[in-house]
Amino acid sequence: MGVKRSRSDSDCESPPKKRRESTEGDLRFKGPRKEHLEDLYHQGELLGEGGFGAVYAGTRKADGFPVAIKYARKDDKELELPGLDGPIPLEVALMMLVSHESSCANVLKLMDWFNGPEEYIMILERPDPCQDLYEFCDSKGGYLSEDVARHVLVQVLQALRHCQDSGVFHRDLKTDNLLIRTDTLEVKLIDFGCGDKWKDTPYVEYSGTEDFAPPELFLSGEYLAGPTTVWSVGVTLYELVCGYLPFRNKRAIISGYLIFPSWVSPDCCSLIRQCLRRKVADRLTLEQIQVHPWLLQTKVLRACADQLSQVFTIIFNLSLTHATISACLKSATIIPFACRTNRSTEDAIAIALHIVLSHLDHRESYRMLFIDLSSTFNTIIPDILIPKLHNLGLPPLTCSWIKDFLTSRPQIVRLGPHLSSTRALSTGSPQGCVLSPLLYTLYTSDCRTAHFPDPLPLHIKGDCVERVQTFTFLGTTISSDLSWTENITVAIKKAQQHLHFLRVLRKNNISEKLLVTFYCSTIESILTYCITV
Repeated sequence: MGVKRSRSDSDCESPPKKRRESTEGDLRFKGPRKEHLEDLYHQGELLGEGGFGAVYAGTRKADGFPVAIKYARKDDKELELPGLDGPIPLEVALMMLVSHESSCANVLKLMDWFNGPEEYIMILERPDPCQDLYEFCDSKGGYLSEDVARHVLVQVLQALRHCQDSGVFHRDLKTDNLLIRTDTLEVKLIDFGCGDKWKDTPYVEYSGTEDFAPPELFLSGEYLAGPTTVWSVGVTLYELVCGYLPFRNKRAIISGYLIFPSWVSPDCCSLIRQCLRRKVADRLTLEQIQVHPWLLQTKVLRACADQLSQVFTIIFNLSLTHATISACLKSATIIPFACRTNRSTEDAIAIALHIVLSHLDHRESYRMLFIDLSSTFNTIIPDILIPKLHNLGLPPLTCSWIKDFLTSRPQIVRLGPHLSSTRALSTGSPQGCVLSPLLYTLYTSDCRTAHFPDPLPLHIKGDCVERVQTFTFLGTTISSDLSWTENITVAIKKAQQHLHFLRVLRKNNISEKLLVTFYCSTIESILTYCITV
């Protein structure tokens, strides 16, 4: 089990070595300002300080534009950029790379910088009003709802993809290094002080926060930029939705054992687990995270419908051509009806009936007959259906596609945070699928009605099933002749019993308002419950 962390500065696992790197290309970058800071910017209150230096609020004197002024001590880490005379501090160079021309809205932009003998000063954009994500989570009770966390993660991934495309490895992703505007929830990645140039070969020096470091760092002393970034995404998302870190020490990081609180959805747990795989090769990539089902919710798909329609059409046509369907496209998660705490199926039916019957009190309302055929779809047997489809003249390829669609369908049952093991079904048709009514109609197209004057005995596993005249199901009394007489009689009797309590309350001079409330809740509800639409 993780623990709520305290805010901490980033650590350096290995002492930095003096180095000078260069970046190739024809880009042109800005050198340090020659003017004095005081001539161009007004420095305000202290926003934060730590091992890196200090950050102050400020404004640009020319137009009053809000900025952040960051003072940082110089070290031996430098980088050469095209168009500049000599190497410059690595953090400044990395921020230039991510701020140059096609900058990303989710990465804090470097606007100016000043070079001193012992320190350098960076002028950064300052969103207002804003908090760092660590403080924002605290203000929301310690963790975020999945909808807000999803909105945040989409922006974080855009920032990290931009860094990668710009050749920058941030290396210190955490909630402290993410700013969020409290009015728009726009997120910006900050603080490249632990960053480095992106490379495809392993790193052996580590700068960053140990709680967010991947297990391979402690096992082999080497790590890659891509998998390390994905690991920090998983840790950050865990902290956002759970309120604490997943691992408390190096040993826990190496074990990779995860425990989730009950409020985290299975899809979110799945994404985090795939980011925090112990083996580097098993982890997702940033690109794969962006298309994970937890991120591709209905709203996202609806917003991208025009762009995705052609893609889905191609996928469907390929599926039809090869007469096969991917298991992920026909898998299902079954959620038992009325599984809420202290709620029964009868409660759910009563609520639904109340809504329908209340609607009938309005003018221009309509009476509707609902027939639930979902359970009948479970009776479809593919080996019987497919020959019927052949006889109806459907192309063999289409018949094969339908058979593949109906067979080996992975299903799991979810009850709250608990998931069952997966079972593959090869009978019936998926409920909620637009094909199911059509397939059931074709499946029963040659059926004929039959009348059995004498009821035949029914046996299940050798035992004869008892026939009864009436039985109660979900609070409703059903008779063998399908009349409502018995049900109405039971309802009236129950209402009459409750009338006794109403008379007792009236005898004790209870107010008329309370008597009406008691009548509606204990007597009228019983009578209207048995009314059919």
